[in-house]
Amino acid sequence: MPAEWNSLTPIPNELAYVPSVAEIKKYLPNINISVQDLKRLTDDPKFQLPSYFTREGIQQGEEPETITGARKLADFKNVNQLGCIMVRPHDRWHMTISGAMGNPATAIADPIFYFGVHWHIDRVFDEYKLILAERDIRPLDRRALMRSNAIPTEAVQVPNEFTPQQVQELEEADALSKNLRELLLKAED
Repeated sequence: MPAEWNSLTPIPNELAYVPSVAEIKKYLPNINISVQDLKRLTDDPKFQLPSYFTREGIQQGEEPETITGARKLADFKNVNQLGCIMVRPHDRWHMTISGAMGNPATAIADPIFYFGVHWHIDRVFDEYKLILAERDIRPLDRRALMRSNAIPTEAVQVPNEFTPQQVQELEEADALSKNLRELLLKAED
């Protein structure tokens, strides 16, 4: 296993990917793809998940998550809501690296899929599950839960209306997700 990868640094040599159409065709025999299609656009995506996916959360003055108003991980109502919100940065990360990572049918071939992108996302879900467990273990110890950032922010503000910038972000995320789904459908044909 490679060492933990800081996603703000270049992808380490241990996670290099040498595209092989033959390898992909073993698993997806009908896919029409070239080595060029599988090459990463960058080995330095400089990507970081937003701070509201951490226990500590965002700093004063930073924008909360657009749809839920979440300021920190404990603000998400449940794992389903968290998963739906994680889709946007997840898809963006895939498309930034691109190549095999940019297509759902081939992404699994690139080692950065597991040991980079999804490792970071899995850590967020693991941390959220720990928060839920802490709430179950000490439901009445509010001080301890506050110290560990396991209690939701009291005044989470969910906007009545999205700003033009938020609408643009949502439309871009929707277009990206639609593009990824279309790539998958083409690969299955």
